[in-house]
Amino acid sequence: MKIKILCIFLILFTACKRTDNFYELERFFETDKELYRIGEEFGLTVILKPKKKEKEIRLFKNFKNLEIWFEQYRGTIKNKFSKHTSKNLADTEIETYTISPEKPFRKTFIGKINGNDDLVILKIPELDFETSIIKNKNGVTKIRIHGICNPINPEIGASLEEYINVKDITIE
Repeated sequence: MKIKILCIFLILFTACKRTDNFYELERFFETDKELYRIGEEFGLTVILKPKKKEKEIRLFKNFKNLEIWFEQYRGTIKNKFSKHTSKNLADTEIETYTISPEKPFRKTFIGKINGNDDLVILKIPELDFETSIIKNKNGVTKIRIHGICNPINPEIGASLEEYINVKDITIE
């Protein structure tokens, strides 16, 4: 009897708690161009677009739950990933966005590309993020941009692997 009451209580508690997810969304990046040079700024836009109908998504005001990271891309060779953008960010207020296929969520982060003889340094000030990637010896460094959308309050048993489709850029 006690177990039944406990189960009912758990079901009611979890059913009343607001959950969120990034299911049924096209998740991808856009950049303002494909080829960059050391010293330039870059625009990196995250786009979250419902596949079929209007949807509500929740994001921290500082975008902590939109994680972005980089890797030097060399075809099939496995590379070391950079740290994630969320590592330096605290939880903040939550904002709710109503998005649709006609009006997707779009957020553009402006970054800066710096470097020296050995490294490409990528900074995104709005995310308090800086990382470095080893330059290719031939002077052309291909970088793959990765991302993931983390639900603030995921459903029980929900997949937490809501990856954003990768985007490749080149830095000379």
